[in-house]
Amino acid sequence: MKKTGLSIFVFLFLFPLVVLATDSNGTITVNITDCRDDKGEVVVTLYNSKDGFPEKPEKAIKKVTGKIKDGKSQVVFSDVPYGEYAVSILHDENVNGKMDKSMLGIPKEGNGASNNPESFGPPKFKDAKFDLNSDNSSIEIKMKYL
Repeated sequence: MKKTGLSIFVFLFLFPLVVLATDSNGTITVNITDCRDDKGEVVVTLYNSKDGFPEKPEKAIKKVTGKIKDGKSQVVFSDVPYGEYAVSILHDENVNGKMDKSMLGIPKEGNGASNNPESFGPPKFKDAKFDLNSDNSSIEIKMKYL
């Protein structure tokens, strides 16, 4: 009889702690610097896999837009499950919702990614990924222009 009471105690009081530990969410604050002007907006997309990163925002798990002031912007992704992510940014100067490119495919608008990877062409997910494993995470991305 005592074992049953102990089992019920363990289940009722420890099980919620296990559920909370495995179902943790956090907040990712993205600080964007080096925007060449305050025109338009920044489009910030959050990916949890390499699928679509960074050129297919429709495959991102979350998308946020932010205003630019004095060449800077800040956006926040809330209620994000702990895990591995990468962030892509776009300075959408004409607010048409897409990356404008030249006839040669060269970006006309600013862009960037988490970890500020140096690359020719779009960055790879593996170079931009980071772990969210706490309640609050903050990253800085520098806008790049070609």
